[in-house]
Amino acid sequence: MLGSKAATQLRDPLPLTDPLYNQASQRIESVRLRSFARSRLGHLQTPQLRGITINGRLAVIFSREDLSAGLVGQQVDGIVGYAPASATTLMQAIITYAASQ
Repeated sequence: MLGSKAATQLRDPLPLTDPLYNQASQRIESVRLRSFARSRLGHLQTPQLRGITINGRLAVIFSREDLSAGLVGQQVDGIVGYAPASATTLMQAIITYAASQ
């Protein structure tokens, strides 16, 4: 069971140096948010994924910003999340990382 110590790991986004963003198949250095998200969060250009490490391995990946609506590829207004291309890139990185563990 995850305790409060594990939950504190979610305070800050994963750094750009994290292996999740630096895989052989791709390196993620910047992302784009939807226009509605930029109006709420500012012009963030780095991924905001958060994670919990268990036994030295990134075991939980969490995003406060929506990924799922971006994956359908539609420019829907009113969503605080990643633009479709960035959502797809991030999800590809998550899946590739998980498969390599």
